[in-house]
Amino acid sequence: MLLRALLHIRVQAPEFASGRAIYEAVRSNDDAVMTFARTHDGNASIVAINFSWQTRKVHITAPLAQLGIAPNAHYRVCTIVLASLETATVRGVRGTNLKSLNIDVPPYATVIVMLRRDDAEFPAYVRELIDRTQRMGLTKPLPTQRTGIQRQGGALHIRTRNFTAVVARGVLRELQLANGIRLPVGMDIIEGERKLWWGERFRLTAVRDVKVHIDERLVKFDGMFMKPDGKDGKRMRWEVTYAPTHDSRTLEVHFTLIPQDEIPPVRAQLYWELRFGEVDEWQVETVEGTLRDESHVTHPKGDMMRGWRYWHRSGLLWEHTVTPLNPTRPIISVRKGDIWMHVALPPLLEGIDNAFLRERTSDGEVGLMLCIALLDDKRAVRLSPQIQLKAMVRIAVGKMPIEEMRGIKPAILRGDGWQLHTESVNYIFENEHFQLCIGKWCGGGINWLVPKGKDASLISASYAYSDVGIYGHVRNSLGREVRTRGSSERDFEPDVFIRRTADGVEIKFVSYFRLSYKGWANIARPFVRYTVIYRLTNAPHFDVDVTVIPMLRQGKRPYFLAHVVHLPNIAKWRIVTRDGEREGAIDIGMRIVGRIWQSRITPLKEGTPITLTRHDGVKIAFTNIRADLPLHNLFLHRNQQGIATLFFAFLDGVANELTPLERRVHYRVEIGR
Repeated sequence: MLLRALLHIRVQAPEFASGRAIYEAVRSNDDAVMTFARTHDGNASIVAINFSWQTRKVHITAPLAQLGIAPNAHYRVCTIVLASLETATVRGVRGTNLKSLNIDVPPYATVIVMLRRDDAEFPAYVRELIDRTQRMGLTKPLPTQRTGIQRQGGALHIRTRNFTAVVARGVLRELQLANGIRLPVGMDIIEGERKLWWGERFRLTAVRDVKVHIDERLVKFDGMFMKPDGKDGKRMRWEVTYAPTHDSRTLEVHFTLIPQDEIPPVRAQLYWELRFGEVDEWQVETVEGTLRDESHVTHPKGDMMRGWRYWHRSGLLWEHTVTPLNPTRPIISVRKGDIWMHVALPPLLEGIDNAFLRERTSDGEVGLMLCIALLDDKRAVRLSPQIQLKAMVRIAVGKMPIEEMRGIKPAILRGDGWQLHTESVNYIFENEHFQLCIGKWCGGGINWLVPKGKDASLISASYAYSDVGIYGHVRNSLGREVRTRGSSERDFEPDVFIRRTADGVEIKFVSYFRLSYKGWANIARPFVRYTVIYRLTNAPHFDVDVTVIPMLRQGKRPYFLAHVVHLPNIAKWRIVTRDGEREGAIDIGMRIVGRIWQSRITPLKEGTPITLTRHDGVKIAFTNIRADLPLHNLFLHRNQQGIATLFFAFLDGVANELTPLERRVHYRVEIGR
């Protein structure tokens, strides 16, 4: 979203398309914010980029003469905020008042202050953004006003002209709108079933000694977690900071946990909860499109309920690791009557393990809640005073017309020469050399790989499976004993993690083997965990890391466990082994069915590729093959239909003891080598 907005503005605004830049003469009072200006033929824009994780209140000075601003002329000033919520507001001002500007810049956001005379138009994209902002009611052009803070009873009222946040002992309790409407909101931090400290649940609301620090920019609360009996446990200090912006109905909330002692590596669950109470509707913008449903909390827990779009089970409605948030618009919204409350999370959830939306039916409360997982039991973490757990959200209130939301499309993540988008549950990566389709519904395996300018795919499937040793045998309908097969390709709901890298994107899937004979939704037991990571850039290759962990211990017997890649339409293969170069043909008319080459018999020469050539001459090579534990075998197989398959066999039928060791293999796929 940010890149798209910047591209539109760069093309449509003359000062960015062909103007000149002014750097040293445009100054701010904050080193964390970079400022500069662009000007062309009376059109000018001032840009502020925030490189910190906090909202910065910036005072900017700029020379009117260099910007081409006439002191006595009247100008329209459009403030464009490019953050999790994109907004644009317009106000009128005389040129002489533009010598200095005071603006709020959200964390890691870009703010563009665009200046136009009354007879000049803003670019089309900016006009569209202004209209959308006004329709959603997220911002209105109001004069800057210092935040008013009052104590009423045991609560602190953080008041601006647009809203009032009622906070008690660091916990957000209510949002009061300017029109008198009250929106109850709850907030807490709790442990899950996997405890971090004392084996007992603790809550932020149970902390007795809470201190408050107030200045004109923000309000900060801090305290120390205590054991339920009032005694110190392993000490953990917490901070909650509220930073309301003055020109919008937006409240920025930062939460920080600061360990006071060393805590050894532990797998735990720790959730920051935002409670909305009973709502009429909810919406989550994900990479696979917009999820939107009515909310009907029913009892007893476990009943099936029906909403707008689909059936779901009581409890968990959406989970980020299953259906990731749209990284360009990571927003969760709930509706009460005519009012929408929007919660924007950091793009790609930096620093957060997980997030999910669920129905609350315990502790005498009924309603909807957003859980932000600081720790989600997915990894062991070591905590110390130098390692802090942080999370941030922005809460906005306004109206969201249904007609506008119908036009929302799945996310598109772009970089230099590449883009990643979704079609239903397929993740499609495209660069200047190839298109790659990865299927979430098949455990994160590859569906197809097509070189640019070609139609046929080089890869038709990839997955991991085991059919010997781990799962035993069953009898089919004819009473015959058949081997049980567990495979990652049957997992339709793997955890998904998307992360931007310096020059591309990384997509990670965490899956568990499923049993094919029981249906595609059943987890195979004993558990086998499968992780696959794709590292993608604009290069004519991509890297793959595959990890399997059989979560069991069994005696010495033959096992088979492998990651496989199916390669259709292959005509020839070439491999450099320690005994010399080997090559051959793969054709439907060949009589050979089975293993064509095996590293166990003729080992692959270290550092050399496995190269396969298609009938049309296009080549695909597997290079940089390495494993943490030596592979039992690496072999090329041909089936009766003439399809080649490359097997990375962690276990290949050799009698061995099976232990829960992490088995990992890395390889690079090169196209057109």
